Amino acid sequence: MSRVPAQSGGPDARGAPMPPALVLAALDAVTEAVLVCAADDHTILLVNAAARALVPGLAAGGTAASTPLPGLARAVADGRDTFTAEHVGRQLLGRRRPLGDSHYGWYVRDCTEDAAQAEAMADVMQPELPQLDGVELIGSYQAATEGPRSGADFYDVFGPDTRSGDTVLVLGDVCGRGPEAAVLTGQVRQTLRALRLAGTKPTEMLTILNEALLQSGRRHRYVTLLIGSIERAEHGRVRLTLATGGHPAPLLLRADGTVVEVATSGTLIGVVPEMIVRPATVELAPGELCLLFSDGLTEARGGPTGTEQYGEVRLHDALSTCRGVSGAEAVERVCRLLTDWMRGGAHDDIAMLAVRAPSRTPLSLRGGGAAPGSPFAIDARRGDRRPRQRQ
Repeated sequence: MSRVPAQSGGPDARGAPMPPALVLAALDAVTEAVLVCAADDHTILLVNAAARALVPGLAAGGTAASTPLPGLARAVADGRDTFTAEHVGRQLLGRRRPLGDSHYGWYVRDCTEDAAQAEAMADVMQPELPQLDGVELIGSYQAATEGPRSGADFYDVFGPDTRSGDTVLVLGDVCGRGPEAAVLTGQVRQTLRALRLAGTKPTEMLTILNEALLQSGRRHRYVTLLIGSIERAEHGRVRLTLATGGHPAPLLLRADGTVVEVATSGTLIGVVPEMIVRPATVELAPGELCLLFSDGLTEARGGPTGTEQYGEVRLHDALSTCRGVSGAEAVERVCRLLTDWMRGGAHDDIAMLAVRAPSRTPLSLRGGGAAPGSPFAIDARRGDRRPRQRQ
């Protein structure tokens, strides 16, 4: 890789000499384009060969405002640590990292292929959900933005069949990344589907899957899994029986906007022979929602520093703002708030599955579902009532 010397007006002329070791570390990056900037006025002092190849015409010594690299000037102006942009059909991802008191570096890479792989993986990992009467089901999957595409997070929904009238939903996370994790994910999904066809109860699926992984003889293969059954209850309510094998407990959004955690717990699948599973049964009133999610959501990093985890508190706060909206709108809002928090930074696989009891339309159960023609119709009917005669 060729070294790109500082041009006139570089660090030596500015009274802020750049340590040679720092320069070598910045310019030895092979997979990323690196731009070394001055911390006081954001002047671009050095660029490596990868940067010149990625963005033709990029020259050292220019200012952030004049650089042709899309998104960089705006990121500097906003004080952002990451940015995403498009340049001549390429999807670029940029990260800003401190390189000392007087300098920082922009690490930029072409993620066009990654974006295409992520989109293809999302299509595979988002199965078509059954349409249930009186229940809203919404799924969301975002593939990891860095490293090999694994598809380690997944969800599935098995609708009613001849053996059972309930609906079974699963959301899981397979350890590891890359092809091996993807293969294990496929095996787990097929095993669960076969167990469903055999009429196995959801809680028993956890135990059988645990035995299957232990008998495979391959160490360090474990899965976290959340499984549940859905049934309709009286008065428009939805009943959920949920069990977890080492997976984060789902969250309930109540009608008043409060968010609570479902009291279910269990051991990891594929680690110990004797599993402990503590299922829980909850009911959703009309308008209430249950959110199943993978830990990629709460562990996503972002914020002002780009390193802080999203965390459970922010997830609770985000979900509490979804009171009164549909399940699709709720999932979309959580995704949007999370994306804003990450600011285009890297993240692991993120899977979500929401179950919602549809809201009831006021006065829809009277008069064949037709609303009264006047807001005073009820009072008018009361006026037509004849007084009861006393005996």
